[in-house]
Amino acid sequence: MVATPGITGNIELAMRSPNEYIYIADTLNFIHMQKDPYGKKYNYYNKSRFISNQCSLTFTWVTFDKNIKTGKDLVGKTVGIKRKAAPYYGEVGVLKHWGVEDKVKLVQSGFGEAVRNLKDGLIDAAHMTFDHIYPAGFSKGVFITDLETKGPIYYISTEPEIITSLYKEGVVADIKIRIPPGMLDRKTQPNEVWCYSAAIFLGADERMDPDIVHEVTRVIWESAGKWDTWHAQGKHMTTSWREKIL
Repeated sequence: MVATPGITGNIELAMRSPNEYIYIADTLNFIHMQKDPYGKKYNYYNKSRFISNQCSLTFTWVTFDKNIKTGKDLVGKTVGIKRKAAPYYGEVGVLKHWGVEDKVKLVQSGFGEAVRNLKDGLIDAAHMTFDHIYPAGFSKGVFITDLETKGPIYYISTEPEIITSLYKEGVVADIKIRIPPGMLDRKTQPNEVWCYSAAIFLGADERMDPDIVHEVTRVIWESAGKWDTWHAQGKHMTTSWREKIL
């Protein structure tokens, strides 16, 4: 079965029951197995084996307030970030680099709750995911589309040098993404926006029965190119990077 109790929980299940679970993970999980920001000590887990890409998890800062144009403009505001799982540390890291971590009120939640908090006026900005198909396919996705039922959404860029610093510090294992002007919205995103993205993949412990891994891999390979009929992010599931680029 595919484990589903959150990405970090997936890895923990694989460590405990290596022959039972195909899991969903991203590279940040494995950085955290070595340099653990959770305050919980793991034995370094190096038995993960890649099966296939699954999707991207790409974030940007969003707000209804058109006067919030940069991270510095968040001073005195209430900001939505994640609970203490992998994305939380990157978000706090960005706020630290902006010099505003101690000048904002933080509200921790998941994406859905952050949407509700923004619409209800309980927070002023949030770090929100959107649909991104590697390398450069962008659309608002369900969360931002939901937010727009209240009003226009504006985007706050994370400076690329901050993302590079967080990568070097071992806080994120994500890649820098440049969203060209107008790609998310011609009116509310007039300038380029930088953000970061984690590649989410399906994996298995090296101790899993190879026949099970082979069968899962076979099904994924033979159905490649069809996944986008089930979900927009399924466009990642092809047999070639070249297909996506061209």
